[in-house]
Amino acid sequence: LQVLSPSALTTYLRCPKQFYYKHIEHIKQPDIDETISVSDATLGDVLHMIMQHLYAPNTNITASTITRLLEQVNDDTYWNGIEHLQLLKGDILANRVLRTYVNNVLNNDHHQAPFQYIASEKPLHANFGGVRLYGIADRIDIKGGVVRMIDYKTGHTDLKFDTMAKVFG
Repeated sequence: LQVLSPSALTTYLRCPKQFYYKHIEHIKQPDIDETISVSDATLGDVLHMIMQHLYAPNTNITASTITRLLEQVNDDTYWNGIEHLQLLKGDILANRVLRTYVNNVLNNDHHQAPFQYIASEKPLHANFGGVRLYGIADRIDIKGGVVRMIDYKTGHTDLKFDTMAKVFG
């Protein structure tokens, strides 16, 4: 049984050679020296922590809820008590980028409201045609009776597929 994550699948779709090196040969990319710059992975981790902090599990989220959250995150005093920011090591640019990401997610959610926020950072797995798919759902919510698994993106992505056949086609 092969094991594959959504991130590994994305790597394959973007660059099959990188997929081969990383997931077949297990050659690891060198780590970024975070004393110089905060890595994209760290920035993404902090975004996930902030969003998990803002939304409580099993909560109905309305447009007015998000309006209050936007007011909260746009007040500088909110950020003073967030211990996750220590991971950004005082990087002013990374801090501003993070605030922009949080605002972007909340503004998008404002347009999507109302919805029921179910959980975040939820491990998931399934078997599909002899391949075990696994990953962590950044967020699970329900909108209009449809369960949605949301993947927050802090990097560039333009991969869109309507069907599994198009992924492998």
